[in-house]
Amino acid sequence: MLDSGTVGVRISSGSGERRRPRNATSVVSASSGQSAQPKETQLAIRKASSNIDREGVVTESRIEAGSHVHTMAGEVISLPTLYWRLLTRKIRTMDDVLVLGYVHFLVPEPLSLAINHSCDPNCGFRTTRDLYAIRAIEAGEELTFDYSLTVKGIVWWTMSCRCNCGASNCRGVIGSIATLPEDVYERYLRLGVIPKQFQISRRFAIGHRRFGI
Repeated sequence: MLDSGTVGVRISSGSGERRRPRNATSVVSASSGQSAQPKETQLAIRKASSNIDREGVVTESRIEAGSHVHTMAGEVISLPTLYWRLLTRKIRTMDDVLVLGYVHFLVPEPLSLAINHSCDPNCGFRTTRDLYAIRAIEAGEELTFDYSLTVKGIVWWTMSCRCNCGASNCRGVIGSIATLPEDVYERYLRLGVIPKQFQISRRFAIGHRRFGI
C-alpha cells in the first residue's frame, strides 16, 4: 500500500477505514454525461505516498493559483442505485462517493478517489467536479481539498470522519458543509470554491441550527 507510484488510498472514519482500490494512473480529467470518463489534460498528476493518509495524489509540475487541476471522473449513479450497491456491499460506505446532488452521486475512478482531505487545502471545487488551485502548488506537493465542501447534511446520512491532515488549523473531525466554522466558510466563499448548491445547503437553518440539507 505504501508504494510510491501507482497505489490507492484509504480514509479513516469514525466507524473504520475507507479503502480505495489500487490501480495504475496517468493524467486524467472527466467528460460530462452519465458516465464521466477520464481524458488527458496538460497537468501531470499521479498517486504517491502521503503523510496524510498513507497514499494520495501529487503534481509533477508547479501549478499556479487559479489553475484547473483535475476533473473528478467516474460513474454517475442515481440514489436507488446507490442504495442497492450499499445493500449488496458493492459500495462499502457512503464516504466512497461524491455528492453531485440530492439524487445523483459520483463513484470516483481510482485517481480521483485517492485525493486526500486537508483542513488547509491547496485545491477547491468551482463546480461539483472541477478542482482548481486556491494557491500556488509546487512540484511534488500533494493535492488536497476540504471534504466538508462536498457533503450536504442529508437526513439519512451524516458524514463524521476523524481527520488526520496534520494542518495547524485541523478541525479534528470532517463533517458536512453545515459544520464548517463561519470564518472558514467565508474564506472558501471568497475563494470561489463552494458550488452554488452547497451554498444553498449551508444556508438552510432553523434558528441557530444549520441542517445543510
